[in-house]
Amino acid sequence: MQTFGLTALVIFAFAGNSLLTRLALAPAEISAAHFVGIRLISGAVMLALLGVRRPREIVPRGADIPGIASLLVYALAFTFAYTGLGAATGALILFPTVQLTLALTATLQGTPPSGRARTGLLIALVGLVLMLAPGATAPPPAAALSMALAGIAWGVYTFQGRGAANPFARTARNFIGAAPFALFVMLAFASSTPSMRGVVLAIASGAITSALGYVGWYAVLPRLNVATAGATQLLVPVITAAGGLFWLRETPSFALAAAAILILSGVWLTIGSPKRLSLPLNRPSAP
Repeated sequence: MQTFGLTALVIFAFAGNSLLTRLALAPAEISAAHFVGIRLISGAVMLALLGVRRPREIVPRGADIPGIASLLVYALAFTFAYTGLGAATGALILFPTVQLTLALTATLQGTPPSGRARTGLLIALVGLVLMLAPGATAPPPAAALSMALAGIAWGVYTFQGRGAANPFARTARNFIGAAPFALFVMLAFASSTPSMRGVVLAIASGAITSALGYVGWYAVLPRLNVATAGATQLLVPVITAAGGLFWLRETPSFALAAAAILILSGVWLTIGSPKRLSLPLNRPSAP
């Protein structure tokens, strides 16, 4: 029950990132530059405070540069994408992109996915193409490409974090290392004064659903079997879509629903394959 409860909290935290970001950016409560800056800085502050008794463990080092860079690129691309995407659409672009990135990485590492997994990835890709096809319901191309970049960056971040001996310290170093660059982005590119509500939403995203959510997942993952660890990822876009419908008043469309079914079905085949991708088993493949 403890494992189930913690897993549920983490999955809701991942979905919460999309909802909080969209909730802040959609009504222009805060600029994207302000949001990503406050998000990463507040996450770094939260983890630094929690690790204050072990300062040496949370000081970034050279080996952390790939993780720091991928976290920063993910956060930037993710945030700017949500200036033009709905919460559900963004999650459904992010999710298969991460899976495709991990599949490619696994193949390059000599552990290619099975035939069933490849079929699942192909179905998910068809769903993604259907959603992005030109038409009345297609998302803005620039925003969609930005979210795809976020998915690639998160896949790299996942790869960099696999097998970390101390998940908390590794996560803290990544956030602390990324925070100065996020501050620069905020100071250089933010053009308007954020509302208090926007700042609160950014802090909640950074300190709770991002920093604590990522650490919580790293903590619970070793307790889950392979099938459960993969299957729980399917809940992220589902919860995000439900939250976007009820809290953000997003209007569902037939094309989005059809794409969602294809994407989730394809990913289910992928993660349910007997010969699973090796990389996603150690770290989350979706924020």
